[in-house]
Amino acid sequence: MALIEPNRIVASSLDNFLIVANNHYIKRPFVDFKFHSSGFETDLVFSDAADAENYSLTINGKPDNPISYQTFNTNGSVYQCVLNFIECLKLNNIVYNVSLMSTDTVRAYLDTSINYSITSSNSAVTIIDAFSTYKVGSFNKIVLNLRTDIGEFNLEKYVADTQIPFKITSIFDSLNIFSPCQVNMMCYSVYENNVELITLNNSQITVMPTTLTKFEEVNYDDYYIEQSISEVKKFLTDRKNPSYNYGEVYAISVLTDYPVESIDLVKKYYTNSGMFLTQEKGELYKEANGRRIDLYDRFDLDNVENTYNHQVGYVEIVAVNAYGTELTESLRFDINPKCNDNYTIYFLNKIGGVDSYNFTSTYSKDMSVKDNNTYYRNNLRSWDREYVIENVRKKQVETTHTYTTSHINNEECEYLNELQRSKYCYVINEETFVKYIIIVDKFDIEYTSDDKQNELTIEFYVSDENKDY
Repeated sequence: MALIEPNRIVASSLDNFLIVANNHYIKRPFVDFKFHSSGFETDLVFSDAADAENYSLTINGKPDNPISYQTFNTNGSVYQCVLNFIECLKLNNIVYNVSLMSTDTVRAYLDTSINYSITSSNSAVTIIDAFSTYKVGSFNKIVLNLRTDIGEFNLEKYVADTQIPFKITSIFDSLNIFSPCQVNMMCYSVYENNVELITLNNSQITVMPTTLTKFEEVNYDDYYIEQSISEVKKFLTDRKNPSYNYGEVYAISVLTDYPVESIDLVKKYYTNSGMFLTQEKGELYKEANGRRIDLYDRFDLDNVENTYNHQVGYVEIVAVNAYGTELTESLRFDINPKCNDNYTIYFLNKIGGVDSYNFTSTYSKDMSVKDNNTYYRNNLRSWDREYVIENVRKKQVETTHTYTTSHINNEECEYLNELQRSKYCYVINEETFVKYIIIVDKFDIEYTSDDKQNELTIEFYVSDENKDY
């Protein structure tokens, strides 16, 4: 069976191991040396029964010996004698590990590739374990099968150990996946031409498309909303204090087992002083991507301000189910002055949710024509040695888009580094919500001595599959 199970939801960019118990492991060869006295002299002989040349190593123990790979000191108490012997064994190639079992007993783990016979010339040291003569066993194969929406993968190891670790997210870290990936796992061993199933207590996991560093952690129990548990969780973002520009279409995600039609956004409008104005329910567009639901919406600021004759200072959003029960902590958006256009990029954040950022300063577009020539050799007739070199000439228009932020602080700069590392960036058609994948070509942050005066410029072009953007 599996000794250690992964969490139900894991990050693709972090180390997530499934550790499987191997019932047909090769027992590691070891020998126990028990010391009955000190001040003696003895020869401990290690010989290789499988070696035609009769290889052997003799370790001599006697008073006043130096510590080397062939000698140790038996002066002092039995305990001191044991410690001297341990230091001697550490210098040997035939011993890969050594343990102090008690004040008079040493356990030495031997090289598994050799069949050793070990003898002692003095009864002051006895060899008390059955592995003093050891024969190497056969390896077996452990197979971990992963079945996913994007394909089937097999991880295999030929092993001899008792516990076998499989890094189950290593495959997904290198894949450019957009949605959380449902993974069904099955494990078995192959030993002496027999197959044995290995029971996994947790055979289904969800792998999130993340870009977390090895020094970061995420607990998806803080985000995962379950229908069967009445507990408020977080939106699938780590962004703090987002701002909002009039007319902007923002994106936010929740991680849940609710169907997409049962999740909505509730938006609560407040003045700068905190006076509540009104709330509304709904969103422009929502879609399910695995266990993640992505919601796109625009705040109706003009209508609220005209109706209540107050300027909106901030809006708080929460996700609710079909009964209006709040499922998430509220997320506050501070409203920017009504003076800028909207140039929004959408991307997967580092914990696997969809986020958006509005570049409210400037936008420019540069179009260039590239003339590509492709040459290839064409074999016209199989019975002839003549080849024709063909040239295919293609003119291609490439458009580079440049977005620039207004002045931003260091916290926002750090957050936008997620956009640079993101596995999936895109822009959308705000009428149809069609996604256009983009390739970020340049990402420059200009820092200043004033924390709030930084500026970011990003250049990107639309991928080949979305040239109609």
